[in-house]
Amino acid sequence: NASTARVTGGFESWMTSNVSRGTGGSGSGGGAAPTDASNANKRDLTEALLKGVLQSCFSNGGEPSIAICGPVNKQVISGFTGRSQARQFVDVNTVEASVSIYSSDFGELKIVPSNLSRERSLLLV
Repeated sequence: NASTARVTGGFESWMTSNVSRGTGGSGSGGGAAPTDASNANKRDLTEALLKGVLQSCFSNGGEPSIAICGPVNKQVISGFTGRSQARQFVDVNTVEASVSIYSSDFGELKIVPSNLSRERSLLLV
C-alpha cells in the first residue's frame, strides 16, 4: 500500500554500528526507512572498504561468516586482486571466474549472491 507507512524498517535500517555507508548515511534502528548509502555518498565496493568493515566488526566482538550481496557486488568480489594468483584444476571446458569464500585476516566469509539484495549493498552477517 503506497499510502500507509511500513511498520518496521528493512534489514539494513537496523544496522547502526560496524557499517560503512558513506557520507550522510545512517541506520534508523529499524523504526523507519533508513537514510543509507542510496541517499548519501554512494561508493563502489573495494577490497579496502570490505577489510575496514571486517576489522571494525572483529574489534567490536563481531565475527561475520556470510556476505550477502547483489549481483553487481558479487562480480566485484570475484574480481578482487588476490584471486589472480589462485591455481586449481578445472575441466578443460570450464572457466572458473567466481569467488565463493573470501578468506580475511578475521575469518572466512561465504559469499552469497541474492537477487533480493540491493545492488549497492554488501551485508556481513
